[in-house]
Amino acid sequence: MTEKENLLITSLLSIEEKKLFKKYLEEYNDLFHKILLLSSSEFIHKLISLVEYALRLKNNKYSKKSKEKIEEIIIEKYYKIDYEISQKIKLKKNEINKEYFKGEIIPHCDKDKLNNYYIHSCGEKFIKNEIDKKIFLFCEKCDMIYKENLIKFKCAENNIEFYSKLIRNDINKNNEDDLPYATWAKYHCNAVINDLMKCQKCSNNLFLLKKVLKNSEKKYLYCKKCKKAWYPSFLQWECLICKKLFTCDAKAYNPLEFKTIKICIKEAIVNKIKAVPQYLECNCEFNFSEINFFHKVNCRGELFFGELNGKKTVVCDKCDSIGFYDGYIWTCPICLKKTKNKIIDNNKHYNNINNNIETKSMIHLNNPKEENNKILYNKINHSINNNINDNINDNKNEKQKDKDNISMSKIRIRNKYKM
Repeated sequence: MTEKENLLITSLLSIEEKKLFKKYLEEYNDLFHKILLLSSSEFIHKLISLVEYALRLKNNKYSKKSKEKIEEIIIEKYYKIDYEISQKIKLKKNEINKEYFKGEIIPHCDKDKLNNYYIHSCGEKFIKNEIDKKIFLFCEKCDMIYKENLIKFKCAENNIEFYSKLIRNDINKNNEDDLPYATWAKYHCNAVINDLMKCQKCSNNLFLLKKVLKNSEKKYLYCKKCKKAWYPSFLQWECLICKKLFTCDAKAYNPLEFKTIKICIKEAIVNKIKAVPQYLECNCEFNFSEINFFHKVNCRGELFFGELNGKKTVVCDKCDSIGFYDGYIWTCPICLKKTKNKIIDNNKHYNNINNNIETKSMIHLNNPKEENNKILYNKINHSINNNINDNINDNKNEKQKDKDNISMSKIRIRNKYKM
């Protein structure tokens, strides 16, 4: 879809409908990579669910007619055209002379290339396709397809999934307009800061300048206004957390860096797979499958399971907060006592876990026909049961070690008195 066509479409909409259209288009682009994995009805149903999630606080503003009108535009002008292109690209994966993607992107770190190729989140290389001057990357392993402005990669160095976009041409080292913005490679206090480095003299944004000297690449921080460049290690920054000064390396700023977290939160709330703890330390008696756990006393949002970088997460549907299932702090809905999600050294709790957590009562699926929900459902239950069994065995081994240590200490005391 060209810019002229977009302008023609938006000219037919009112001011409020234009805002809604942008939201539909944003969610459509986020869901586009699954266009070959879902049927047309499933894709549209998923899209509508994502838009309703995004507009859940402002849903009363838009009428049903406006939504139906925009949905029709999305289907006719976007979905049908993109689906035909995707089918053509899928047929090319059986060709002998396949071109694997070896271009430039905004990387996660300086070492995230694997054999000079960037890889998909599943670990497979991308096949590059260019249609009507638009670049599409296709994963031949999982049949996912991405547009050039939003692609899900995997950092081979850190084993972390991240979103990035293609850089059309290699950065011209002599052209200031092509330089990427600079940000901190690793911020102080392990804080996650999604911001740009500023010049300490004029407060303008700093850019990352790379130069090759004697077969080695060196990085500089460059200010366009001051016309000066510095080594990243020469500048000191004040930490926003502890207010101490620190130095660190720089990297190219990626505005899509936190896209994985946002999409994880969004999908967890849309899929609505009910989250429950392994156990609670309080003595309250209730069936885990029949009660809804909330985030905390000050936030009564319902909790749902998600997945981020291969790990289970817990997401609140009210405040959109996210945390890993391992170590998550749960609140009892009856007595409000808090429990950290870890196995404790008490056999009573292990017996309660086995009685309370069952395959059918552990998670409630709103729509059991959806294959994605079933896969995540099985993964979560399987991993929970494995963790419980492993921790039970570890607990027994630790108790046996304690008994052995006590018996050894008794023998030593007896021998001491005998002497």
